[in-house]
Amino acid sequence: MTTHSETTTTATIAMQLLPTQLLRLPVGDLGLSPLLNTALHERDATTLGDLLAIADAPGETWLDDNTVATLRAAIGNAIERGLPNLAPTIPFDPRDWPALQAHLLLPLEDNQRTLLRGLIGIDEAPVTLVQFARRTGLDLRSAEALAERTRTRLHERSRSLLPKLREELAFELRTFDGVVDPRRVARGSMMATMAEANEDVHFPVRLAAFCFPHEYHLHQGLLVGISPRGLRRLIDQLRTAVARHRLPLPLAELFDDLGNGRRPIPLGLLTHVLRTELRLSFAIHESGEVIVPDPRSPASRLAELLDEEGSPMTLTDLFFAYRERYRRVTPNHVEQVLRREPTFVLVGPRRFALRRWHEEDLEAAALIADRAARWICAEGGKQNVLRWLASDGCDEATSWLVMDCIRRDERVRLLGRGEACPATQRRSQVMVQLLADFRRASGDVVESMFVENQPPTRRRLVQRLLQENRMFVRPEPDRVDTLTNYPFNEQRLRRLRKLTQRVLDDRGGYVTLAVLKSEVDATDLGGEWLSPLLLAEIVRRHGWVDVLPGEIVAQHGLALGQTLTRLARTALREAGVQLTVDEILRQRTDLAEFADCLAELLHRDPLVHSQDGKRFCLV
Repeated sequence: MTTHSETTTTATIAMQLLPTQLLRLPVGDLGLSPLLNTALHERDATTLGDLLAIADAPGETWLDDNTVATLRAAIGNAIERGLPNLAPTIPFDPRDWPALQAHLLLPLEDNQRTLLRGLIGIDEAPVTLVQFARRTGLDLRSAEALAERTRTRLHERSRSLLPKLREELAFELRTFDGVVDPRRVARGSMMATMAEANEDVHFPVRLAAFCFPHEYHLHQGLLVGISPRGLRRLIDQLRTAVARHRLPLPLAELFDDLGNGRRPIPLGLLTHVLRTELRLSFAIHESGEVIVPDPRSPASRLAELLDEEGSPMTLTDLFFAYRERYRRVTPNHVEQVLRREPTFVLVGPRRFALRRWHEEDLEAAALIADRAARWICAEGGKQNVLRWLASDGCDEATSWLVMDCIRRDERVRLLGRGEACPATQRRSQVMVQLLADFRRASGDVVESMFVENQPPTRRRLVQRLLQENRMFVRPEPDRVDTLTNYPFNEQRLRRLRKLTQRVLDDRGGYVTLAVLKSEVDATDLGGEWLSPLLLAEIVRRHGWVDVLPGEIVAQHGLALGQTLTRLARTALREAGVQLTVDEILRQRTDLAEFADCLAELLHRDPLVHSQDGKRFCLV
């Protein structure tokens, strides 16, 4: 039996904890009996808050156990039904976060409420659907189905909040021409209330992206007024419209071309996509605003990152800092820029700094470098320069600065790993020995056995030379031969290059290997002896084209392999689940002609993982 003091304490706590929306719930809509409704009306109890106040008042003995059980069941049923038909009658204050939270969470079941809290970040850090599924032990399909049920229930029951949210989104989209910047939403709005209450400016746009997935898309921290599929189509359309040969291009001209006979694209959305996806910039011209390539080169961007850091950085740190700010880059590309550009200097193992930080040290290192170069030429053969510098009393930083000076010395050839040799021979000793071995073999050799028979100290170098050097070709799988055993001298190689370039130009920059071989066989350059693999090896090794898996030949400047990998990676990111190649192709029908090479490209991508070799996901 519950005592009056216990009931009073419970009622007081309930009035303090329950949201205002629920306290204003009319008791006449709870489905109570007429007798109980009359008793409540006589005591001026028109809302749930009035009912709790009656329970809190002393001397109210008519609330016996049966009446309390009846009222509790009626309130529980109303909440379980999601408070149907009550949204218009409950006062809605867009500046009251508890009321907004009640509109969001009360209509949902427990598992739906947990999912919504996790995805949009109510009282916790937001997670992706994949992370939520992993945390709760659900498979991704079940998590997607739960998210869809949650979204449907919100649209059915939160009939005050979602229309208000849609109204504010429409206002923000009109204000900023197709995008919603969460940092600049109108003060006093419902979205501003949500952001302030959760101390997260991106909270309202995450909610909007979840509730309206076919109308809005969260992209690069902004909410864009276009569906994910529409955004992909727009990006593909812009890649053609703003090709490099068309720049600089007036922004007004591009805007008119895209809207010609179709629904116009908001200017804010257009400029956002051009900046974030295509990495283009804008300049003021006498004819107006024009689209221009980003004036900053990768080298200037890396120099800016180092300048902000103020101290040397490792290659890994520079790569992740560059990718976080500018999104697309590979570790190899970053390393090539750092080693090629004179702006940077290597000051340790894979550790780079700005050259202007070490100008005085480099002047002193140049004297040591001259002495080291004369020593290498006097000794002959391969020499370990780092070891010699350490024995000469140089510290690590000075040693690497000396190596930078030696790299520019024409008397010396660097071999890697701190080793160098005199630049007196056109070919390295390893290449001379390899060519002698092939002359003794009088034909092609089995590559795996040939590499296995090499000394362990140079096995890796030999394998690299056999795979990449222009003097070798692979006529059959696991067999290597020298190019001199085939009728391709400098003149015939130039003709093959022109023919390959013409075929690629006629077919948009890429073609299958079978088509290329048929064109080559139509001339005196081909024949039965020229297998497709041998042809692919010749055009690949001489740097004219890229040969992709699935026997696709593409112009090197087209970067077709990187583009296909990026598009497939984007499809995996948007799906948030593991996908097979067929499922990726259903999302991106424009990749259908590359179905044969897509799986191998994804296997090579370090950002993509596959457990069974068939289904892929982002790392």
